[in-house]
Amino acid sequence: MYEEVTAKCEIVIGYITELLLQGFGLSASMSGGKDSTAVVILMLEAIKRLKEKGAAVRRCYILNSNTMIDMPALDDYLIDVFCNIEMFVAKHDLDVCIERVIPPCSGRFTWITLGRGKLPSFPGGSRDCAIDMKIKPMQSRITQIEKEAGGRIISLVGSRSGESVARNASLERFGLTGANVVEVDNHLTFAPISDWEVDDVWACIWGVCSDKGQAPKLFHSFLANFEPLVRIYRDANEGTCGIVFGDRGNRSPCSSRFGCAFCSLSTRDRSLESLIKENEDLYGFMKPFLRFRAHLFNIRWDMNRRDWRGRSVSCNHLKVVPDYFSSETKRELFRFLCTIDANEIDRARAHQEKWDLGQLEQTSENERLCSPMFQLISYTDVLLIDLQWAINRDFPWEPSPAASDYIRIHELKQRYDIPSLTTHERAQIPKARWLPINDTHLGAQAPVGINELFTPELLQKLNYSDKLEVTDGAGWEYVGLVRSHFYHLNMCRPNDFIRAALTNDWVRVSKGQLERWHAIALRNDYVHKKIMCCNSIITDYDGEECLMSMTDFLIDNSISDAELQNIRRQKQRESILSDEQMDLLGYESLFRAMEKAEQLNKAPLKKPKRVNKTHISEYAVANGQLDVFGL
Repeated sequence: MYEEVTAKCEIVIGYITELLLQGFGLSASMSGGKDSTAVVILMLEAIKRLKEKGAAVRRCYILNSNTMIDMPALDDYLIDVFCNIEMFVAKHDLDVCIERVIPPCSGRFTWITLGRGKLPSFPGGSRDCAIDMKIKPMQSRITQIEKEAGGRIISLVGSRSGESVARNASLERFGLTGANVVEVDNHLTFAPISDWEVDDVWACIWGVCSDKGQAPKLFHSFLANFEPLVRIYRDANEGTCGIVFGDRGNRSPCSSRFGCAFCSLSTRDRSLESLIKENEDLYGFMKPFLRFRAHLFNIRWDMNRRDWRGRSVSCNHLKVVPDYFSSETKRELFRFLCTIDANEIDRARAHQEKWDLGQLEQTSENERLCSPMFQLISYTDVLLIDLQWAINRDFPWEPSPAASDYIRIHELKQRYDIPSLTTHERAQIPKARWLPINDTHLGAQAPVGINELFTPELLQKLNYSDKLEVTDGAGWEYVGLVRSHFYHLNMCRPNDFIRAALTNDWVRVSKGQLERWHAIALRNDYVHKKIMCCNSIITDYDGEECLMSMTDFLIDNSISDAELQNIRRQKQRESILSDEQMDLLGYESLFRAMEKAEQLNKAPLKKPKRVNKTHISEYAVANGQLDVFGL
């Protein structure tokens, strides 16, 4: 078995060597799983061999995508792995940088779902979460590295055709094979083990183990023992992991998959369920993730938990459609995650007490469990969520709701447990309606958005940034400020908080982003002002008077999509009739052309991604060039 794996490893090492000798820098994407681990092992070995022979090698990178909500057990293992890689790189004097790439503020779950209210990715839907939290940040960092280094970077990935049907289709779509360097959207990618079997991967990993005084079957690498990785896979695979090299019969493939802590892309997280079932003492702290995940599925189709305030305006009408979570649901999810964090701190303290009293077995695992294993909501997240809620006017009469809840939960010991709900059946999203937002009937109540902040003095003193940024320590400072004024916050308005966030340099944005914030605040101000100016008292089922909910108000005071189309058509006709330049064929010809265009209503064609393939042999160095390096 190892003769076959040795040959495969040497082929991949040879390919990587050829790329390095051509002057390319390499970037290995390491998730911590078995496939990316094998790729990192092979890349480091290729670099080490060239270093030993005195060849010049461009700086290389090992990048890990840290979504901020990764599965804690794997994340904890990764911390140890990266420490060992850094020691290995230092020992052999390799020019390799190890980095954890985090998504920008606008690409985090806390901003996207808890702040904006966008629904998480569910089965059968888009994979926007992976794009926002992983793919885009990694591509951005690689582009930045290329600018800093002044050369192209080839990304090494551990994708294999045997992983899944979807992964195989993706590899075929882009032509990724073990011998092709593929350029997609100006980024070079190489999948060196794409044609490997799962046995080959594990054989490579076990082949570099050198514990118990035994020499490795392949070569030395950054870890002497990969047993912790195998244990995670085994526990996530119902306690079985059939690593019996050469035996390809009916046995467990040991190829569990790990996503985010409460990933909702699949109907069940079998790997996480299996981890807890197999070793509750070690993984039981992750139980709350299963409950939170189940809650997301339970409320997915509950239209009462949706925000009916749309995000687009047409002909002075605001779209009314329930495609985002409501303000109350966002806050509920925020409270659940804060409670999970607080309970984890309590668990760690109780575990520490047992450790100090000698009531626990003195193992490294129990020692690690004496500290909180995760933090889902940070001070920065609290600041960002309150900022988004203020812009969106989610709680216009309650200042700093996220910070206040955070303090209540972590310091005043208030808890919000996830309820047991029945799953709502799949529902049809209602057709869009349109709310008129012409402010001519609001008089003195006319909304201003955040225009009052745009004074010349303020705009001149602000620090701007191309993208949304939170300065270091800003979240901590903000929560501390709310804490010191906790019982005197009633007089603050959303705009007061936005002003504080900008003037205190807690948050930096572009001038264009400020204008977009104003548009968001303005259209939501319209809704609140309209409710205040209209008769919003209704009679409930029991005959009692009560305030109309925002959802009921939006539905009752909006028009259908067909009615809006008539308004839009009428405005177009009026515009044509008011034009001094009359068409040679007359107005009616234009009207008929407009009607025909509406009937066609063709969707625009999607532009295919640009893909270029290059066989690895084209990067090979001629024999004469090899002699120059003394190889």
